[in-house]
Amino acid sequence: MNAKTHQKMMAEAQTCCVQDWLSAVSRLNARLEVLQAPEVAQGLRLLLAAKGKLSRRPKAGSSF
Repeated sequence: MNAKTHQKMMAEAQTCCVQDWLSAVSRLNARLEVLQAPEVAQGLRLLLAAKGKLSRRPKAGSSF
């Protein structure tokens, strides 16, 4: 392999890594946008206010 081919392969590898990283950041941003919805904040407040208490007893199966 000559130097020109090596440089071309390295440039392609770096481009691929950058594209993968940008794709991951884009997916993270999409997930964070969902969390910005007002109903998500209200749901989290209700969850934390419950302090681990359930509104009704869990239903256990017949094998319990």
